[in-house]
Amino acid sequence: MLESKTGEFLFSIVGDGDAIETKTQIAMLPARNQEEFQRFALAANDVATGDAKLSLRGETLELSRQESVRHLEPEAATRALKEFGATAAKLKAILRQSFQAREPLPFGLDRVK
Repeated sequence: MLESKTGEFLFSIVGDGDAIETKTQIAMLPARNQEEFQRFALAANDVATGDAKLSLRGETLELSRQESVRHLEPEAATRALKEFGATAAKLKAILRQSFQAREPLPFGLDRVK
């Protein structure tokens, strides 16, 4: 796990060890307007997340991305992580402003695995 000023990132090896998944929590479901919140998340998946995807796990909206490690170069990995973090930060700001979405729990305190 990595923490930065843009949030917390969880890294997992997936498949046969040939890919790595990066995941961050974006927001908790808002108390109101949950349907509109979910519609926005679905639409954002199509146009705003690039090769990452938004998914709802319990009451937490997460952004995740998988990348092959076979030909991964350090500079490309750093650039991809910065872009992933920037996308996450942008989505967090939009969801908090537009839907009053709550801050997600840290990965260690999140009870839904």
